[in-house]
Amino acid sequence: MNNDISEKLESLNEIGRKLTDCKNLDEVIPAALKQVRKNLKSQVASIFLLDKNKMLTRVGIDGIDFEDKPIPQDWFPEEEYKPGESFSGKAVPKIGSNDKFGSPYYSNDLNQEKMKNEEKYSKILGKLKSGISVPLNGFYQTFGTVEVLNKDGDGNFTD
Repeated sequence: MNNDISEKLESLNEIGRKLTDCKNLDEVIPAALKQVRKNLKSQVASIFLLDKNKMLTRVGIDGIDFEDKPIPQDWFPEEEYKPGESFSGKAVPKIGSNDKFGSPYYSNDLNQEKMKNEEKYSKILGKLKSGISVPLNGFYQTFGTVEVLNKDGDGNFTD
């Protein structure tokens, strides 16, 4: 097997092992976000979960602002989106859709996206470049997303 592929597969296995050591959601979320940022070399990563009102609510964030300072967990605590809304919700099927599972959505030019909270994100991140929103699919439906913004070095997520 190709060495590069073997290393990537081992890295994924290590993430799984680290997450299984966590005892609850409060431990899993920060551990997962730290690993996502490390592996994708991004400025920020967030996890959104669908709440009882079918809104995607941010439950965790890990990243640095435009001054390389950590983004506090309590930054923009009321952040939420409807499925299909803004960049974050595009990976989740819209309410009323026959689809039960979401699909990854990415952009290498976030300035072309219609982002509901673009101004808030631009203020803290400096500029918006690239992003990916990946659905968290369970056995029966999508239950949330992982969103990653601004790959280091102005890189694209398709590189």
